[in-house]
Amino acid sequence: MPTNAKPPAALSVKQWRFLAAYRETATITGAARMSGVDHKSHYRWRRECPAYAAAFVWTQREAADAPSRASARSATAATASR
Repeated sequence: MPTNAKPPAALSVKQWRFLAAYRETATITGAARMSGVDHKSHYRWRRECPAYAAAFVWTQREAADAPSRASARSATAATASR
């Protein structure tokens, strides 16, 4: 899946909630705690649901890119405030 592509929309509310938490925490354990979804569900979804597996790959990339996006925003804000 290209890095600028959006994840598939055919996911359950629990799956979206887990992915949103993963994007914030970048850990399976943290996402499970934050979302209230058992970590075992995540692994089962990855095995059994191709749409979830693809969405998780996309979310992993988003989570990995988050620090660089935050740095870019900080640099832009600092430049703008001069």
